[in-house]
Amino acid sequence: MRAGPVRGPHPFVYVNIGDPRHWTADPLRRLRVGAFLHRAAAVAAISPHAADVLRARFRLPARRLRTLPNARPADRFRPAADPAGKAAARAELGLPAEGPLIAWVGALSPEKRPDLALAAHALLPADTHLALAGEGPLRATLAPGPRVHPLGPLADPAPLYRAADVLLLTSDSEGVPGVLIEAALAGLPAVATDVGWVSDVVRPGEGGLLVPPGDPAALADALRTLLAADRTPYAAAARARALAHFDLDTVTTGWQQLLREVARR
Repeated sequence: MRAGPVRGPHPFVYVNIGDPRHWTADPLRRLRVGAFLHRAAAVAAISPHAADVLRARFRLPARRLRTLPNARPADRFRPAADPAGKAAARAELGLPAEGPLIAWVGALSPEKRPDLALAAHALLPADTHLALAGEGPLRATLAPGPRVHPLGPLADPAPLYRAADVLLLTSDSEGVPGVLIEAALAGLPAVATDVGWVSDVVRPGEGGLLVPPGDPAALADALRTLLAADRTPYAAAARARALAHFDLDTVTTGWQQLLREVARR
């Protein structure tokens, strides 16, 4: 028989990708998830804060928890080399050559709040454009206009990051969003709602600005601030942090180590 918490012929690792406080708010679901977690050989959390929540919420022993953040390959998300590169990316996507451009990338679903992106954008100057990339049940609510550009799902969002001036994230719930990591690697500063573990990627005042969820006026104020600022320091800080903490090569090494440990049990 195997020693430890694993029951059954094969050990497994549970990967927590969101905020457990959000998806286990119901007591019965919390009980079921907790029972499942205690059967895992290890539990991988995407943030040190998520690991703390899992430890407290489900009484998991610290030795079974490992922090392995969301990650992306740095070479796929390079910044635009110069203004000509930005202009080429806009032309590739059929976006206006002139004026500030805000990018929104994600599932067009209620918890991602694309409606907040539209509401915040409506409060901005008339020359500011909003490009929304994604698919989902709310796609029909995104009416195109002279300043709003629904792009649908993109096989590769990298050109949009190179084309844009700011990334906007409006979610009510998140883990460590991959879109923020991708944008940071591309040197694109962000305005984001301060939910889940967003602050692991966007350090306020460094790689971008954070605002409370559900507040389009606060989002618009932060967007105005960032669009009016010299974004070069924000872009450099965002990319440096992403390379240090969320590059796929670094995180892959951590995963290999964990899986070897589990396989030896």
